[in-house]
Amino acid sequence: MGLDYIYQGHYLVVVMPALCCMYLVWEIQGGVVGRLVQFGLVAAIAVLFPFNLLAAIQIGRDLRQETAAFEHDVRNGIPASVLAERHFASDVVPRAEKLAVI
Repeated sequence: MGLDYIYQGHYLVVVMPALCCMYLVWEIQGGVVGRLVQFGLVAAIAVLFPFNLLAAIQIGRDLRQETAAFEHDVRNGIPASVLAERHFASDVVPRAEKLAVI
């Protein structure tokens, strides 16, 4: 599926627990500095959220188009080998071995 698939969204799963731990540490620490760090983390999330939302919407639209093209080719009776060649790079198509079984 390419390098984009590898880097897309997987590191967020690793980073979020680290940010939650940082938040918890500063909750335990308390004081003015702790509150400032917590506010900084919330502000960073608030600033980054719209960009993440726009990227997610675009990915969803792209995936919808790829899925529609794949389904169109399947409904038209395109052979599995041609489907694999046309749609191999998309996220919607199973691997060629699975297509041959269908």
